[in-house]
Amino acid sequence: MLYSLQKGGVDPLGPENMLGILTGLSPARTSAGCRYMAVAKSPLTGGWGEANSGGFFGQTSSSPGGRGILHRDFTQAGILLLDDDKAELKDAAYLWGKTLTKPKTS
Repeated sequence: MLYSLQKGGVDPLGPENMLGILTGLSPARTSAGCRYMAVAKSPLTGGWGEANSGGFFGQTSSSPGGRGILHRDFTQAGILLLDDDKAELKDAAYLWGKTLTKPKTS
């Protein structure tokens, strides 16, 4: 899907590179039903790049026909909010430069 929608020769770090978040084909508890992948053109190799993960996201956001999100033009920081059949990209510029800190334990 990514190769058919993205033109050849795009810069992996440029705004034309697409990011795809694709879920398993079924919301059922099957081997692929709880998985999801993030895919894009890799800055390391210039070819296919992917990350595969499990958990509740893949299972709760997929439908019997499968579901995916493709986005390009990451010129600013954003938070993707998914609610039923709506997707909204919110500004996240306020997060640039922030770091995660380990919670203090007593």
